[in-house]
Amino acid sequence: MSACVQCDQPAVDAALVCHPCSTRLADALAWIADNASDLDTVVARQAHYGDGTGGRPSAEEPLPYSPSASEVGDVIRNTLTTWARDILEERGIDPPTDTVPEIARFLAAQVPWLRHREYAAEVFDELHDAARQLRRALDAPPELVYVGPCGALADEGQCERDLRAVRGAPWVKCPDCGTSYATDERRAWLVSLVLDQLEPAHVLAHVLTAWGAPVNAATVRQWATRRRIIAKGRTPDGRPTYRIGDALNLASRVTVAA
Repeated sequence: MSACVQCDQPAVDAALVCHPCSTRLADALAWIADNASDLDTVVARQAHYGDGTGGRPSAEEPLPYSPSASEVGDVIRNTLTTWARDILEERGIDPPTDTVPEIARFLAAQVPWLRHREYAAEVFDELHDAARQLRRALDAPPELVYVGPCGALADEGQCERDLRAVRGAPWVKCPDCGTSYATDERRAWLVSLVLDQLEPAHVLAHVLTAWGAPVNAATVRQWATRRRIIAKGRTPDGRPTYRIGDALNLASRVTVAA
């Protein structure tokens, strides 16, 4: 009997994932199927959100990026279709249609089989992450991006207000001290702070998507397999990590070539 790769509890039937964790993933996929169409509504009304001149970044965001709803939709579709295609190649079972709800339902039905695969940790992580991204996109204005602390000098000292800007807006203004900043310059500065940071494939996919190159973790792993990016370390559970700057440089070359 092995330990579940999701929760470390015993996993029976020679599986890598226990039954409770498998049920949670099936439920998450069913939730995607029931709610994916709501993302179109969010995309359509993005222009009606607030001006994004202030506010603190969510504690759930590991990096200072927030993909737009349309980019989240691209990532979710890419993630689901990639794993559905892998199942098709391995099992010869084709999803009934290529819509996100139907692919999600198809994957939910495959969970009892996926829990036995050697890549169970990756597929469970990526599909759970797709559900989390969809939930965040539906629950909050997704077009606001974190552009760092203000840092301007004021009478009371240095302004420490954290700023968010509307995606695509050229300027952001601090609501506390009134200082304005060029959004692109602020975001470039933030990127410079994390260029040497090492992250696993699914985190790199978030970063690249936020900067206009929607990819999923499977694409990042393909780059690594082809040695277009090289692992620089490993997570505590043994998954390879890659330098953010290397992935951003590669993504920019791929985008230009396309």
